[in-house]
Order: sequence, then structure tokens, then C-alpha cells
Amino acid sequence: MKGEQRMASGFPARRFFTRNSPTVSESRLMAGNLPSVELLEATHQFPCVYAFKAIGLSTDCFVGRVLTAVRLELNEDAEPAFSTRTTAGGKHTSVTVEPEVESAVHVIAIYLRIHQLEGIVMVF
Repeated sequence: MKGEQRMASGFPARRFFTRNSPTVSESRLMAGNLPSVELLEATHQFPCVYAFKAIGLSTDCFVGRVLTAVRLELNEDAEPAFSTRTTAGGKHTSVTVEPEVESAVHVIAIYLRIHQLEGIVMVF
């Protein structure tokens, strides 16, 4: 869209999940909330390492829930590379996970799985 704000990744700003995003089943129907398969395939060579960032409330096991969601989608026992950062006030934690993904559809499946976690504020 003309004049649309874009993030450094090239994704339109409106494509990021927020707490007010639709449910997972609605997300599957509303592709506007996810990067398109075509965009992902145009900007990445699969398989590749893909960075996911989840921001959520700093509650019990938030980081573990994010890592488990990614690991379940990958069907692997080992945790993918990740880093965390907590806000100065301690209310929110960001988790950056960098797994190797097989395809654009795999990326979207991981986004959907992370988005359904309790305590998620934003996923990008």
C-alpha cells in the first residue's frame, strides 16, 4: 500500500501481532495479520535461520513457554538459539528465538503457535 509504514524487516507495521489481535483460528482466516508466504519466500532462502521475537509479561515460565512452543513446532528436543531481555521495570520480557525453519509455511505455523501463549503482548 502506498504510504504504508514498514519496519526494517520489510513487513508492514500492521502485520505484527498485538494483544488485541484475533484468535488463532481467526488469524488463519485473516492472512493480513501474518507475513504472506509469498513475501517470506521472496525475502528468505529456505531452509534458513529465522528470528522470532515475542514480548510478554514477566510471569512464571514465559521464556520457557515460548521456547517450548517453538520446539514443538520444530519437532525437536533441543532448544533453538535464543536470547532474553527484561524491561528496566521488570514488567515485560522479550525472547528472541532463532530456529532453522524449513519453509515459509513453517514460519507462519510458529507465529501462530507463539501467539496463542498466555501472557503474549506482541510477536514479530
